[in-house]
Amino acid sequence: MDITALNKYRQPVTVAFILLFMAVALIIRIIPALITGNQPFFPVYDTDTWYNLRQIEVMVHDFPQYNWFDPMTAYPAGKTIDWGPGLPFVAALLCLITGAVTRDAIVAASGFVAPLMAVLLVPTLYFLGLRIADRKTGIVAAGLISFTSFLYFTFSSYGMVDHHIAEVLFSTLFILVYLETIAYSEAHRPDRKNRNTLLTFAGLCVLAGILYFAALITSTTVLLVLLVVALFTVIQNIVDFLSGKDPEYLCILNLLALGTTIVLLLISGFRHEGLSIMNYSSGLVLAHGAVAAGSLLLYILAKAFRGRRTHYFLVLAGIIIAGLVISQVVPVFQQLVTQAQHLLFGYSAFSIGVQETLPWSFAGAYDAINVAILLVAGGFLVLGYCLTKKPERAMVFFAVWSVAMLLLTFQFQRFLYYFTVNIALLSALCITEPFRWDQGGLLRKIAVFSNTPEPDAEKSVSENQPDRHKTGKKRKAAAPGKSTPGIPDTLKAACLVIVCFLAIIHAGLSLSQDIRFAAAAHDREIPADWLESLGWLKSGTPDPGIGYFDRYDSRNYSAPAGSYGILAIWDAGHWITFFAHRMPVTNPFQDNLAGESGTAAFFLSDNEARANGIIEKYQGKYVITDSTLAVSTFTNLVPWMSGSGDISSYIRWFLVPDPKDGSHLKKIHLFNDGYYRTMVARLYVFDGSMTVPSTAEYVKYTIRKPTSAETAEASGFSRVITGRQTINLSLVNMTGTPIIPEGPELLPTSYADLYSDMPDKPLSTLPALVHYRLVHESPDDATVTPFPESAPFIMNGIKTVKIFEYVRGAHIPGEGIIELRLVTNTGRTFVYRQESSGGEFIVPYSTKGNPCDVRATGPYRIIGTSRTFEVTEDAVVQGLTVNG
Repeated sequence: MDITALNKYRQPVTVAFILLFMAVALIIRIIPALITGNQPFFPVYDTDTWYNLRQIEVMVHDFPQYNWFDPMTAYPAGKTIDWGPGLPFVAALLCLITGAVTRDAIVAASGFVAPLMAVLLVPTLYFLGLRIADRKTGIVAAGLISFTSFLYFTFSSYGMVDHHIAEVLFSTLFILVYLETIAYSEAHRPDRKNRNTLLTFAGLCVLAGILYFAALITSTTVLLVLLVVALFTVIQNIVDFLSGKDPEYLCILNLLALGTTIVLLLISGFRHEGLSIMNYSSGLVLAHGAVAAGSLLLYILAKAFRGRRTHYFLVLAGIIIAGLVISQVVPVFQQLVTQAQHLLFGYSAFSIGVQETLPWSFAGAYDAINVAILLVAGGFLVLGYCLTKKPERAMVFFAVWSVAMLLLTFQFQRFLYYFTVNIALLSALCITEPFRWDQGGLLRKIAVFSNTPEPDAEKSVSENQPDRHKTGKKRKAAAPGKSTPGIPDTLKAACLVIVCFLAIIHAGLSLSQDIRFAAAAHDREIPADWLESLGWLKSGTPDPGIGYFDRYDSRNYSAPAGSYGILAIWDAGHWITFFAHRMPVTNPFQDNLAGESGTAAFFLSDNEARANGIIEKYQGKYVITDSTLAVSTFTNLVPWMSGSGDISSYIRWFLVPDPKDGSHLKKIHLFNDGYYRTMVARLYVFDGSMTVPSTAEYVKYTIRKPTSAETAEASGFSRVITGRQTINLSLVNMTGTPIIPEGPELLPTSYADLYSDMPDKPLSTLPALVHYRLVHESPDDATVTPFPESAPFIMNGIKTVKIFEYVRGAHIPGEGIIELRLVTNTGRTFVYRQESSGGEFIVPYSTKGNPCDVRATGPYRIIGTSRTFEVTEDAVVQGLTVNG
């Protein structure tokens, strides 16, 4: 049987593969929908999802309204939103088409948008692989993108309503059309005399511009693709000049595509004043106009110096130097360049608390793509070889694109979602390359599905591509089974076995990881305690007077009288907006979070008066604390206030000999007194009540380096524990346990001090908070993991979420210690105690007319006396004096 007879089945089989991969991409991503089907919707534990859903809900309510300015977050000023309406528009359209107009239905329907976009990316990758290399590469790339990259899988799974998937889809579609336009220009040179050819070319250019705008209106981060286009334009112009080719096609393409984007930007309007490339402002027009103008300048340069290489490169170097000088001298361009540098290379201490802004480590890479690391490396080798043999334009673009995204991902691991497309294509290039070396036996059958009826078995990708300028011409078929010159058969066979083995292992590991993640959907839900607390916040607090669905103008906006803000962990900001219809002061955008007067400083403050100044600055009325903020991720607060990752004011780490092996020093952490004096610990752990310590850990240690005979989990000078004992602070006179505190400068000597390994065991007497009262707590006890080496444990009697109200407090004249017994909405009882100051008490709880769920069981009583006091709600709210 003639093997080429199978060629007639090539297209049906290709379509079958693509449909199969699309089905795989969809099925593994909608597993959470099947698992959580008994709920109204899947309350996925995410931040950005819930703000996108807030915008989608508004758009469904009044299509196509998009709140560019939103007073429902970043209270009291509100926020001009940096994201575009691209994803909400698509999701709202889907909701309206399917009739999903209630809140539950909107959330459920919107949860399918990301999986559907991931499905559409499968055929997109096929055509990209086909354009860059050949049909086999396209098929393999389509298969890989259905499951490759754990990060990409997570934000494209059901329930995640994240704009990143829309960025990836639209930007990849743009690149596909961009490369197809270049390929079309190679086969049909734009000619004013040939109207059909010119219109088709122009239409492709405009389509590329529309797709790029669709990506840009989703998020301005897509400017990374503009950077790739700019770099490719410079490099390809040089390549074309050296090879004597006319770069007119590239000039026209960039002018029309970017011109289309600029027109659409002008139509959509600017949302920020001034120049910015990170926001929707005139800066975006300037940036895209600069790339378009640069394309025109490079074209003029190539035409003017055709055949004069020395002059060309001298003038080109002069233009580049002049551009660099202008970018540093002209204020407008200097501002834009600074913003671009921040996008590409910016880093701050705040990154410690925002994982996606950290660099991409090898461990992170393996966790995301496992053995595909090797396939990507192999893909780069194949790509480099192809470029040295025949630098086709699509290959040049792919190389620039891949290298740029790799470097950006190394800098910020969040860009992995962009680089995932390159990972799939590079891996596919590596996997399919050995199949192009020999066409005997099975390989010959597989080769039927390459680009030509009888592909040349001896050639690599660059040589296996049909000449784009000579379409329609057939090449001579290679002799069956003919070996690739210069490559031994054993080496070819080994390479084939290795890439197939790696591909199978990668598929198995990735699918297993993806399915486990999808099947554990219930573990990725917003905690029930948070949902319960948000429900109470919506129904149990006053209407703030800001309409959830209303449209507001940022110009001259001021928060209405009677409105108020909610202070909470920034991760919960969008939850507060969406579920409670209340205004968070800070949010996952990190508004009002950093600095000495930000919300992080409020939670870390060891002085109530200073904390009061911060909450009053933001017109806050309620403070939400939870176990994550107060214990498990407490250290994330520190860099936001101090700009440093130094947590030693609250928690210190030590090395201690392992009980099983004294020569091995284990790393442990202990709380010091600074932790317990923070507002977040005093509120969450101790209910704002005066607390007297009971026991502490007396720790003796030496500052030294581990010796050569020791192994340690830290290098350099460390606190090495030499003695540790639990002492009773109510009995000890400290004679036998002298305190030798650390000074401003650590010296290699011995120290001794009090520490604690539990968040609810303070080291000194904590004064009561006088302006904060507990008004609600969630039903379940908290589970915490305070330190990296800790195992999770339950804090008995301390609930997961607690909500406090900021009040003026009633004044009671007197001396000593006053106490009040209370019972919470969960039935938990506790005693609020306070020591007098300046001859009076300022108390936050009322005993009469109390509207809160946390109620007093009797009057206030000064300990050791018979004096009792009833306090009205008006006295607490207005700061009145109460006489017994």
